[in-house]
Amino acid sequence: MYSDYIDDNNFATLPFLDIPETQDDIFIQWNVGNRLDTLAYTYYNNAALGKFILLANPSFISEGDINVGDILRIPMTKDVMFNAIRNSIKQNKKF
Repeated sequence: MYSDYIDDNNFATLPFLDIPETQDDIFIQWNVGNRLDTLAYTYYNNAALGKFILLANPSFISEGDINVGDILRIPMTKDVMFNAIRNSIKQNKKF
């Protein structure tokens, strides 16, 4: 997937990825002690999917940008989320 964004051994900027909201999504309030990896494990049984929670909340660039009290959307339909990411990458190929 990332190989489409490498030119002369440098990574190009990945395009904005729009993960559409569904009626199955869950909204949580960020609390002291929250981490994206633990939320991903809780909701997806896979801590590595924390990055996808971040992608679904584009107002935050990194976990460090999330403040106590902020509301995060957790996409609960993984197929919709992964298809949106794949389609966005295909549409925005740089090379």
